[in-house]
Amino acid sequence: PRSEWDARFEEQEALQSSLEHVRMRGNYGKMIPSLDQNGQGFCWNYSVTGAVTMLRALANLPYVRLSGHANACLIKDFRDEGGWGALAADFVMKNGCPSTKVWIEKSMSRSNNTPEMRANALEHLVTEDWSDQNVAPYDRSLTEEQRATLLFNNIPLIGDYNWWGHSIMELRWYRIERGSWGPKILNSWTDGWEDNGMSTLRGSKAQSDGAVA
Repeated sequence: PRSEWDARFEEQEALQSSLEHVRMRGNYGKMIPSLDQNGQGFCWNYSVTGAVTMLRALANLPYVRLSGHANACLIKDFRDEGGWGALAADFVMKNGCPSTKVWIEKSMSRSNNTPEMRANALEHLVTEDWSDQNVAPYDRSLTEEQRATLLFNNIPLIGDYNWWGHSIMELRWYRIERGSWGPKILNSWTDGWEDNGMSTLRGSKAQSDGAVA
């Protein structure tokens, strides 16, 4: 309930326990770097890849640079096409996500699709999600209260935004000021974007059109 939001936020601040805080120390005590989609239309898979990375950090697993291009190439048959976060989320739950050691970063080469790559991907497998399974991937969404609940429980969100034509990972439900809230996001446009790749969406721009966790 909204009546708990302030207390939940203040607890995360006091304990330094939100996914934003986890990100800042999840790379062997240093910040986990942002991903870089390199100007291609694979944001919908990069948001999911970032979420897998954050789940590993939350579980105190070693930082591994995961490939944001890999699953997008496999889903779209190596075509540079847009998509929805739920589409990539469904795929990663069955196939995992390979590291950049076995799928060269930002590469669209079919030569990356090897038995070694597929075995490596299964080492980074997500087995649970939170989404509306009664609708197609492009129609899955969550209410603001659901999104806040998930992020206060450190479950990373994938948010699709029609106004932006973009999909991003949501790190935490952030108090901008008293009574004003929005998702703090981690983008896939390198650490040079905004604040080390992070920003907070507010107002109408904070309302996602698609969301899964």
